[in-house]
Amino acid sequence: MVEHRFCKPTVDGSSPSGGLSNTIEVVLFFVVMLLGYDAPKPSECHIDQCNGEYCSVETPEGWVDIERRPDYYEGKEVECPMWLIEPT
Repeated sequence: MVEHRFCKPTVDGSSPSGGLSNTIEVVLFFVVMLLGYDAPKPSECHIDQCNGEYCSVETPEGWVDIERRPDYYEGKEVECPMWLIEPT
């Protein structure tokens, strides 16, 4: 009988590379990597007041007037219209 020194004995149905435990390690590695990076927070801008056809939005850089939409109301959080802010 020949003895194989470099071959690990396996149980029926399992793979010599570790199979499931190896996959779990890879998944956990990617979860840790994703949680390790902070995603930038979106700018929070709120509609301050609406008069007629325009609404005033408070941005980190100042105030901007935008066209009013049917779903706009005072206090609603909207995407900051940074493209409308004049550079200083």
